[in-house]
Formats: sequence, C-alpha cells, structure tokens
Amino acid sequence: MTIRPQELITLGIFSVMIIVINMVINMLAVFSPFLIPLTKSLSGLVAGIPFMLYLTRVKQGGLIGLMALVLAVIMVLAGDYILTLASALVAGAIADVICRAARKNHSRVLTILGYSVFNLWSVGGILPLLFMREEMEAQVAQQLGAEYAHSFTQLFSVSVVCWTLVGIFVSGLLGAVIGLVMLNKHFVKAGLAQKNG
Repeated sequence: MTIRPQELITLGIFSVMIIVINMVINMLAVFSPFLIPLTKSLSGLVAGIPFMLYLTRVKQGGLIGLMALVLAVIMVLAGDYILTLASALVAGAIADVICRAARKNHSRVLTILGYSVFNLWSVGGILPLLFMREEMEAQVAQQLGAEYAHSFTQLFSVSVVCWTLVGIFVSGLLGAVIGLVMLNKHFVKAGLAQKNG
C-alpha cells in the first residue's frame, strides 16, 4: 500500500483537529467524574464534522484505521490506558472496511455507520473499569486526587460503563449525520468538498 504524501499531510491535519476537539471537551471532566459520559459522547458528536470532511480528502484504504491509531498513540502518551491502542486498532480497521464499502456503493447509511464505529477508538480508556478497577483508581488518584478517583470508580459500575459505550456509539451516529449535513450544506458550497451521500 502506497500512501501519497498529500494524504499523509491530510491525515496529520485532521488528526490534530479531532484530538484537539477530544482533549478540549474531555478536559471538562476534570471538574467531576459525572461529566465523563457526557464529554465522551459530546466529543464524538463534534468530531463528526471534521471526520466527514476528511473522508472527502482521502481515497486510499487504510487511512481511517491509521488515523484511529495516531489518535490513540497521542492519548496514550497523554496518560490514557494502553488498551486504547487495541480499541483504536479494532475500531479503525472495521471503520475502514465500512467506509470503503460506503464509498464504493455511494451509501450514506454505511458512511454514518463507519463513523459511529470509528468513534469507538477511544473506549480502551474506560474498558479497564470492567476488569482492573483498583489499578485504574490508583492511576486516576495520581492524576486527579484520591477523592476524584473514588467518585470515578464508584460512578462507573459495569452497567454505567456499558451505557457509556452505547452513548459513544450513538453520538457517532448523530455526529456523522450532522457532519454530512454540514458537509453538503456549507463545505460543498464553499468549494471545500464534493457532495457526499
């Protein structure tokens, strides 16, 4: 697989956009762990706009999976769990296949599904709550204090983790729809993209 330099530059630019959106919105959760389910979903919702624009700029297969991996590496370096790399690899690879099928079949539905799967790239950051809660509480305590860490692990029961995952997936669906509307209504008019779906 040969990736053109222009597409690698595009990958870098849009990865920065999405990681900034994620970091800025998720930073709000510093105030309370109760905001985490909301910020996780909200960041995916907003990131749907640049992602849809990204799809119009890259044609080479593998660039969606590569973007997920780039985002995960940055998050792990910033202190996220290493399991984020695994979730990004899986979500990115599946999203890549779906988006390739969407492009081939000119399918709006598959494009929306592709982004909602891609939006699961970051779930490795909360999955450890299902099987290594004490270790995660200790790590959060180092970063944000013991009181915050205790509230964090008390809040995130198994059911809350599962509902948060559902929320991230659904926010991906909504983010993709909003992204497509913005793309076709504004970016196409401005000559920044071709009509999608």
